[in-house]
Amino acid sequence: MNAQPSILRRLSATLVTVSLAWGVAVSAVVWLAVRHEVDELLDNTLQESAEILHGMLALNATQMPEAGTWPIPVPGHDEHLLWQIVAADGRVVLRSHKAPAPPMTGRRAAGFFDTDGGGRGIAVRFDDGGRMLYVAQSAETRIEARLEAAEITAGCALLVGLACALWLRTRVRGELAPIVEMSRAVAAFDPLHPQAALPPATRAELVPMRDAIDDLASRLARRVANERAFAAQAAHALRTPLAGMVAQLALAQRHAPPQVQPQLARTREAANRLARV
Repeated sequence: MNAQPSILRRLSATLVTVSLAWGVAVSAVVWLAVRHEVDELLDNTLQESAEILHGMLALNATQMPEAGTWPIPVPGHDEHLLWQIVAADGRVVLRSHKAPAPPMTGRRAAGFFDTDGGGRGIAVRFDDGGRMLYVAQSAETRIEARLEAAEITAGCALLVGLACALWLRTRVRGELAPIVEMSRAVAAFDPLHPQAALPPATRAELVPMRDAIDDLASRLARRVANERAFAAQAAHALRTPLAGMVAQLALAQRHAPPQVQPQLARTREAANRLARV
């Protein structure tokens, strides 16, 4: 026999599903907003880095070579910002360790630009001689920043959703406890006992059910009382004629010939059994 569906399990499954769906939806919405803010923050970082580099490199502008593609002489390291100083004729004068040898863009005006590899850069006029400073972030750097923000956002939203689902499940279990208590009270309830009574309902939703059970018990008790009264009246009404029948059979048995005595004895015994019933 198949088990009946459980209200608690169905509500718990619904709460978990809704909470997880809410977490995913919130994560998507928040991510759209966070991605815009992350991109804006990265662009601000690019601009500020370009301004700092411009100030530092401008101090040694007189010692800078006019042309060349060699990187600045520093130990190898993991660069998140790539930069170049490009002369007016398009030749790279100086670049960072991992910056490409050719110019990152042909842009000759200040402002943001997109690199060929999917990165993001900013162009700053370096001097009056036409040299430009290009500072860029690689696509990997920007994607990594976006992914970290997305992971944190989605993780927090899902955790909050799961915590809410668990809390709501506990609350639902507590709210369903009065139903279990009412079921136990009904199982121990004897409607035929004079002092039997159901405990008052502890939830407003259980009041109609408790009243319906109490009304059913009252009707059942009245019906049983009526049946008992009818049985008592019927027994009283039948007892007198049966007593007369037994007396008449006894008299007939006393005066009957011997050949009919067995039949009269059996009839008298049957009448006595009926009277006892």
